[in-house]
Amino acid sequence: NKVKILIMSKKRIYIDFDDIINKFKDIAEMKDFLKNIYRNNEIYIFTTKDREKTYKWLIRYHLDDYIEDVTNTKPDA
Repeated sequence: NKVKILIMSKKRIYIDFDDIINKFKDIAEMKDFLKNIYRNNEIYIFTTKDREKTYKWLIRYHLDDYIEDVTNTKPDA
């Protein structure tokens, strides 16, 4: 029997905290949104706010499990 191994690299998804995450009115809905994206992707949060405060906010609402990093630098297109 041959064993086939499929290696898929995850895509990096950058989500704008200020324009996307803050728009959700329900934390459970936001968590589902992030969980669905996280299944096949790495999630990075972009913010113009303080990175440390933003990460603490994500931790407070148990969203940090889905986040690779918080950044204030936009990636090159």
